[in-house]
Amino acid sequence: MAALGILLSSLLLTSMGCAIGSALLQILAWTRHSRPGAQASVASVWKPRPEQFDDTGLRQMLLARRLIIVTMAAYLSYGVVMLLVQTFGGH
Repeated sequence: MAALGILLSSLLLTSMGCAIGSALLQILAWTRHSRPGAQASVASVWKPRPEQFDDTGLRQMLLARRLIIVTMAAYLSYGVVMLLVQTFGGH
């Protein structure tokens, strides 16, 4: 049971940490590495374009996208484990 608690805590902390990291990278990319006149948009996280960012900003946005994917995977895994525990019991 202790291992299950550690797993659940790890998945939840991973999802929160990756979400915060992604947000910070996006803020840095838009405030320090965007090209003049570039408009902020959600689509830029999924498909950043070189005309919006310099090389550093482009890498930051690509890393932010990867962190969002890890966030979703960890959060969905957390939900699946919680459902399995409720269904089959965690005793």
